[in-house]
Amino acid sequence: MFDPKIKLSRALFEKLKEVASTLGCSVDEFCEQVLEKEADRALSKSGRKEATAAEVEDIANKLKGLGYLE
Repeated sequence: MFDPKIKLSRALFEKLKEVASTLGCSVDEFCEQVLEKEADRALSKSGRKEATAAEVEDIANKLKGLGYLE
């Protein structure tokens, strides 16, 4: 698998760092938990539990094009 990177503003990163510290976890762990929860919530609204491989690839390509993933 690949090691994705996401670009964030410094202000947002500092907020995430503060919250993660309060919860006793790393920023990476906190972000992964939040994004996983939100992805599951969004998929459940559409009546599905998982994205197809084609959808995941399409999203990854769009994020790369926007500069959010390397």
